[in-house]
Amino acid sequence: MNYTKFVAGSLVAAASVSMAADKKKPNIVFIFSDDHSVNAIGAYGSKINKTPYLDSIANDGAVFNRNYVANSICAPSRACVLTGKHSHKNGHKDNSATFDGSQLTFPKLLQKNGYKTGIIGKWHLRSKPTGFDKWMVLPDQGHYYNPDYRTPNGMITINGYVTDITTDKSIEWMKEQKDADQPFLMMCQYKAPHRNWMPHPRYMDMYKGETIPEPETLFDDYSNRNSNLLDNEMTIDKEMNLEYDLKVPNPKGKRAGGEWDRMTNQQKDTWVKHYAAEDLEFKNAKLSGKQLVKWKYQRYMKDYLRTIAAVDDNVGRILQFLKDEGLAENTIVVYSSDQSFYLGEHGWFDKRWMYEQSFRQPLLMKWPGVIKPGTAVETMTQNIDFAPTFLEACGIEIPEEIQGKSLMPLMKKGDKASWNRTSLYYHYYERGIHNVARHHGVATNRYKLIQFYDSGEWELMDRLKDPLEMKNFYDDPEYKDVRAAMHLELAKTMANYEAVVPAPVKPKRHKAELNKLIWNKPQFLNPTSKFLDSMVVNIKKCAPQFQLRYTTDGTRVDKDSNVYEGPFTITKPTTVKVAMFDGVTKVSQEVFKTFKRAKIHKPVKAKVKGNGLQFTEYLYDGPEDGEWKVIPNLDKMKPATSKIVKKIGFKKTNDREKFAQRYEGYLKVEKTGMYNFFLNSDDGSRLYINNKLIVDNDGRHGMDDTVVGGMGLEKGLHKFRLDYMEWAYDEALILNWSGPGIKKQQIPAKALKY
Repeated sequence: MNYTKFVAGSLVAAASVSMAADKKKPNIVFIFSDDHSVNAIGAYGSKINKTPYLDSIANDGAVFNRNYVANSICAPSRACVLTGKHSHKNGHKDNSATFDGSQLTFPKLLQKNGYKTGIIGKWHLRSKPTGFDKWMVLPDQGHYYNPDYRTPNGMITINGYVTDITTDKSIEWMKEQKDADQPFLMMCQYKAPHRNWMPHPRYMDMYKGETIPEPETLFDDYSNRNSNLLDNEMTIDKEMNLEYDLKVPNPKGKRAGGEWDRMTNQQKDTWVKHYAAEDLEFKNAKLSGKQLVKWKYQRYMKDYLRTIAAVDDNVGRILQFLKDEGLAENTIVVYSSDQSFYLGEHGWFDKRWMYEQSFRQPLLMKWPGVIKPGTAVETMTQNIDFAPTFLEACGIEIPEEIQGKSLMPLMKKGDKASWNRTSLYYHYYERGIHNVARHHGVATNRYKLIQFYDSGEWELMDRLKDPLEMKNFYDDPEYKDVRAAMHLELAKTMANYEAVVPAPVKPKRHKAELNKLIWNKPQFLNPTSKFLDSMVVNIKKCAPQFQLRYTTDGTRVDKDSNVYEGPFTITKPTTVKVAMFDGVTKVSQEVFKTFKRAKIHKPVKAKVKGNGLQFTEYLYDGPEDGEWKVIPNLDKMKPATSKIVKKIGFKKTNDREKFAQRYEGYLKVEKTGMYNFFLNSDDGSRLYINNKLIVDNDGRHGMDDTVVGGMGLEKGLHKFRLDYMEWAYDEALILNWSGPGIKKQQIPAKALKY
């Protein structure tokens, strides 16, 4: 496909506001998908798929080659588009926030100036849409098959495939506006191709037998860059789920998590027939290591691209409708996505980072008689620019509070010079389910300066010398002047947008390779820091060539401190500090642990009926826009299930969501001594012994570190309570214990009483 390179004057001068006021105001059809990578769009040079209808928008108008997001995560990106403001100004910094619908948005201003406004499809902002005459939106993420839609009159369910349905309803509404004397805004917002990439049945066999090219960086080891990369949880290797993401059947024959439960038997049969041979081949192959990653990549990519095929089809339906109804000539058609997406680059799926694959955002636009067909815009633009562009195109004054810049100067002959932005600001605030470090930064045409403010690290990228972004040039002496200039640029941009850096929070570190490859620091092997009479302190060094030195009096470790020659015993409360040395040079961070004496808790007197615990389950019954971020108050909830169970918890599955559980009764201890409890869960969990909180692992998170708590217990019965909450995605609850004569293990039924 040939695109003319953007130069001043490549777009027709008829786009000026004065001329827009002299003719009938244009309609706007804003088609917005979710997680559509620019690398999977033909207009951007895709080598892995074809998107003829999307490409036709670029052929008939413009492709914006350097368009970027302000915050690469679903809900915040949508808030930036609606308001024309960065996340810190519109108040929607992460996916857990609820959008403030009372604030100024471009649909509200269009509505006030005579436009009919409609939004159908994905909303993902929790609050009810405001500024729209018509709204019909998916709850939360929505579903691919037989989806629910929120409406002003309540929830409705429509059988079929979500991309088709969203298009059907968008066309229906636009048809109603055709004969009205008012221009309209239609925001058609697709769920696709968001995780878990559920294709339409008509595309199940697309790419069958083909091999999708792998990216160069599929097996990136994250060397030469910031340490947070090793801690991320969005790898195809470890985090991509076989059942949910890749539709491999579980022992019960279920695929794709909760999506499977929504499908009709006929829909399920289509899926089973499609995957049966591949599933058997995969089962027999018993893949591991890089071969398993390669297999997962192929399965992932084919489903992702099949899902996009339905998006492209439906874009074609909208374009044909506009043509058939005589609306095409006076309608601005825009295609974009809330951000781009990793298609195996750096071994990842998902988004979030300021690296090119998720920072960049597709933007295709056509406006007959205004945008010259085949235009390629090379100027850096951002999603906060959409709102002011739509307003100026419709002859509406742009409010001062909007931080974006209208793209209209790029559409006027000879007016490119007025586009004086030299850089873009980016800020990602959410350390969510994928454990991506919070960071912000500034990007120019060539360089990026990124600050990971929780770990105190900086990165300087040179996309001319290193287009794959595999090297950090921040400490390179040859980049001293560039680094200084980029720091000034960051300060200038932050001042311009009134942006601030949040207070640092200790990074969440848990992967063994992080300690081995990056931090190079010693580790305490003691599960807890509490003891009764004595404690054997055991320390591990992650690099055997170095020497460990330590102190037990609270002083800092130096070259003259004690040499660690093996485990040692303490008999009183002690703070142990330790660091690695290469001769007299400290080569690691100094780490410490404070060991305290534990209190022996006396047993309680109680009559018990038998082995096991009282198990109660609760289902989410809150408002549609609500959620659980922590374990709810179960005492105020109505039980859905209640029974006696002989064991606690369950291994990782992906069958259910939005429920809570309580295990309650007594723990029988046969020997007086120190007991440790090892709790791991997805999402939150809290363990109480004798009404005292022993392990707090609450909140929404994945299976990260096992959280450990210790308690001295006297022989006898002790009150026991374990609360658990699951909100979305995987679910798991695992509790083990150890104690006098007990190696770490699951608590047996004979120790549980009710």
